[in-house]
Amino acid sequence: MQEPVDVPVRSRRGPEPPPGRRESTAIVAATIVSPILVGLAAVTWVWSQNRAEFEASVVVRPALVVATAAALVILIFRVLTGRLGAASLLASLTLIAILGYGTVVDLMTALTGRDSMRAQMVVRVLDIVVLALAIVVVIVLARRGRSFGRAARFLGFLGGVIIVLAIVRPFGSAAELSLGLDGAGPGLVDGGDGGVTTPTLDEAPVPRPVPVLAHDDAAHPDVYYVILDGYARADALATHYGFDNEPFLNALRERGFIVADQGTSNYPYTYLSLASSLNERYLTDDIAQGVPYQAYLGLIRSATVPQRFRERGYRYDLVRSAWAGTSGSALADEVLGPEPAIGTEFEVAILDGSLLRGLAPQPSIADYHLAAFDALETISTDPGPTFTLAHIVAPHPPYVLDRHGNVVLDTAALRGAWGGADNERGYLDQVRFVNDRLLQAIDRILAASTTRPIIVLQGDHGSWSSRFERGVAAHDVEAERMSILNAYLVPDDVGALLSPAITPVNTFRTIDRGLFGEPVDLLPNERRYGPGGPPSNLTIYVPTD
Repeated sequence: MQEPVDVPVRSRRGPEPPPGRRESTAIVAATIVSPILVGLAAVTWVWSQNRAEFEASVVVRPALVVATAAALVILIFRVLTGRLGAASLLASLTLIAILGYGTVVDLMTALTGRDSMRAQMVVRVLDIVVLALAIVVVIVLARRGRSFGRAARFLGFLGGVIIVLAIVRPFGSAAELSLGLDGAGPGLVDGGDGGVTTPTLDEAPVPRPVPVLAHDDAAHPDVYYVILDGYARADALATHYGFDNEPFLNALRERGFIVADQGTSNYPYTYLSLASSLNERYLTDDIAQGVPYQAYLGLIRSATVPQRFRERGYRYDLVRSAWAGTSGSALADEVLGPEPAIGTEFEVAILDGSLLRGLAPQPSIADYHLAAFDALETISTDPGPTFTLAHIVAPHPPYVLDRHGNVVLDTAALRGAWGGADNERGYLDQVRFVNDRLLQAIDRILAASTTRPIIVLQGDHGSWSSRFERGVAAHDVEAERMSILNAYLVPDDVGALLSPAITPVNTFRTIDRGLFGEPVDLLPNERRYGPGGPPSNLTIYVPTD
């Protein structure tokens, strides 16, 4: 009987590589690793654009999540396609669609000048449709024998290049775009004796025992320190936006406020400005290299101003923002506002810029703005005198509210830049909204207070649209950036110490001296500005009082 002859069976998934031409272990490994590199590239690039605000360690957890997700997606598509190359390609395309969603939105915004919930929805739908079509096409072709290994490895190669560029990218390059509040470099606070202080993020000294004060104690009025991020001075608003803010300023004057109409910030960036004003001193001119940005956040969260008010018998209420520096404090007796988002600020930014945004419950930037004004109106009912710090990230971008307080942009991350076609409309809408809600809050505070409170309204820095305009001199850009709203409702003894050009570093020095009689001197009203990036070489200007 004749033995049967073995006949090769043709696989419906295409012919296998002939003997001697099977893919090497290195090629297989490269194919598997490629989607992981693509995912890591997205995470690393976000960090590189915001490294002033985040240490490299923040990348570790999202990187592990992305790498694990990439491996799982490869396994799923390997089962569906039967081919490793196709599975790797589809995994990379899936990660690009998910993690690159925010980049597409930003590109669309730059091209159209529109940043709205409708535009985001259009991009979201297109993203999902294109990804679904790509998956179907690749699966069909893979089952017909098409190999996608080279394409998959090419995407992995591009991901590796992006990772390398992100790591070696010069610090403070012109392309650096902050997720948050214009952070731009490390530094220290002068300890007064030639030394420096670098508290950790949540460091807070234990306050010593203090007397219990009555709520209607005229010598200890409630104190409200309201920071309005990026709120420009009236003349800067008129010059750069054609906006007349005098009606609002006159409304403040009618309520007893003194408006410092030549007021400037001491620094051009939020983290420097608040670290200075809340510690009543200037930062060192010699900025040390390698000191983490988080050191500034610690200086804000455990600042000397709220410490001293607590030692006087005050309660410290913090109205939180979405920014890490004022999102919480171990020193605060109560933190008001929305519950913090899940994860770190960096992780929230990655999630918010992805196709998965909205799946995890987290407050939006608009939620923080609206809750802050609501909180201001309720603090006056607290028993005993209260020191309140409220950092409201408006009218600073992102432009999430219209002039009536309606939400026009749903975002949970502080993503946004000055300039662009919609900058003037968005910025002025938020100025108008802030003006109306401030007056409403002030009226309710005054109506509920038995003793006239102290209220300080202050921009941490001004607007910054002129840096995107052609032909604008650097001096004019600096002038816009440092010109701030600066208004005070204070007792006469404090008001006598104010000048039209007072700067934030002296805000609480005047209160310490005029209200509490402490023997403190006012510092020169200086503007310290490092053009074009990290303030490693601060130029000092002394305005005329």
